[in-house]
Amino acid sequence: MRNQLPIRMKISLKSIIATIIFLLGIFLKPQLTSPDILIWTNNNILPSLAQEGFIGHSIKTQPSPTSKLSFDQLQSFVQTYFRENRSISPPFTQQDIYEIFPHLRAQVSFPSTLPQDKKIAYLASIAYLQGFLWAHMSWYNQFLPYKIFFLDSPSSLRALSNEEKMFIYLDSISNNAEYREILTHEMGHVVDLGVLRGQNLQKSKIFTEFWEIKFSIDDPSILFYQISRRWEKLTLRGVTYKDFVSWYSLNDIFEDFAESFNFYLNHYESFKTLSKYSPILKSKFQYFKKLFDGEYIKSDILTAQYFEQNPNWRPWDTTKVQQKNK
Repeated sequence: MRNQLPIRMKISLKSIIATIIFLLGIFLKPQLTSPDILIWTNNNILPSLAQEGFIGHSIKTQPSPTSKLSFDQLQSFVQTYFRENRSISPPFTQQDIYEIFPHLRAQVSFPSTLPQDKKIAYLASIAYLQGFLWAHMSWYNQFLPYKIFFLDSPSSLRALSNEEKMFIYLDSISNNAEYREILTHEMGHVVDLGVLRGQNLQKSKIFTEFWEIKFSIDDPSILFYQISRRWEKLTLRGVTYKDFVSWYSLNDIFEDFAESFNFYLNHYESFKTLSKYSPILKSKFQYFKKLFDGEYIKSDILTAQYFEQNPNWRPWDTTKVQQKNK
């Protein structure tokens, strides 16, 4: 219950200064908006998809224990195929993948024009990433249903997502390695918003989703947000770009999470290297190390050597860090 304030009240200089700082944080803080990878909250962006029966489809969240295709074979193919410009024929079929992850049949949608070998490769990449999360992230068993749409329509975007849906615009992605990084970044949004959820009925008024109060005060993502943020947009005093893994991650708490998610999983040694120069980055590195029980997908020692020599350099976004490996 709020107390009623008198019409005349004493306004302190401190409160005026605090108000000015708050307003400056909202209106004057630069927005490092990426033109091609976005978190998305508008559920009406593609309303026709609901008519096609994709949205809201219930999915199973456990891989089948009986399958001719082993997870090691899946991993070997994905690690080879999704390099810079590698293109090899998949040694298995879509059905083989569906036997491991039967829910993918309803979860993933491809354009009819996409060649079959491409469908198998993209499906394999999703299966491998989900399998990794199932194996090393305890929260993943609480995963909510979501859909992944591959689109071949022209777009200025590469991808966008929320906890329910992910859209990947294939024509805007230049190579296989970049696609894999984008998939991981977008999966970071799904994990952040759809998997890591608190149980407390009390909601945080400090960390919001684009000003909307949604997150429980025990939401595990908040432990990450508060490492470098005072609230959704405003960083803590003394925090600089060197406390983030990319320029794009400065934009807000959600892009910071997704960028750090991708950087840890696909550039582990680079993240570890940068953490030596920033206590804040060290805390973020430790957050994901604990989240994934110390496991990661790629070490990326070559890029780590570059960061060792250039610790103050940051990429625009982590999905293009692999370009340094050329």
